[in-house]
Amino acid sequence: YLALSQWARDNGLHNPGHCLIWPDWESTPTALRKLEKDPAALRKAIHDSISERVKMCRRFKFDDYDVINELRDNHSIVDILGKPVIVDWFKLAKELDPRPRMGINEFSIIAGGGHTGKEQEIYEGHIKYLLDNGAPLEVSATATSRRSLSAIDTETEPLRPLPLSEMVLVPAATGARTTTPSASVWPEGP
Repeated sequence: YLALSQWARDNGLHNPGHCLIWPDWESTPTALRKLEKDPAALRKAIHDSISERVKMCRRFKFDDYDVINELRDNHSIVDILGKPVIVDWFKLAKELDPRPRMGINEFSIIAGGGHTGKEQEIYEGHIKYLLDNGAPLEVSATATSRRSLSAIDTETEPLRPLPLSEMVLVPAATGARTTTPSASVWPEGP
């Protein structure tokens, strides 16, 4: 992932950092699960992990960070620590690396031709909560698009082509499709 990020930077491509926290047990380092019954220790471990990763990744000059990923369906950690912790994570990331835009990422928002009204309402609710509570939220992303929050109102502004937040590779020789997501920047795997 880090080599890919450096390659993107070297070649003038949009370079998102994905993701600082995926707030569910299946997508976080197993060491965090051991802290499930100790909220104070869990909060500190996530704070330390975000701090370490942002400091480690500053050299890649990410254009933005997906601070939190797929909150709609993955919220076990937020359920333990409370919603205000999400605002804390945004503020921490922005304090440690003020240049990139801070974002929230979600899936199935514009899937199926955009007929995902319930999912869109939940996502917009998360965005509103973060903004209303002072999170430095500057970009909204889905698994297929990334846009500035100024462009989120699709009733007044039609959708337009946007850069992908996940890459789909199609090897020329085989035509086989391989999806390669912008891998998590956790220093260790889940």
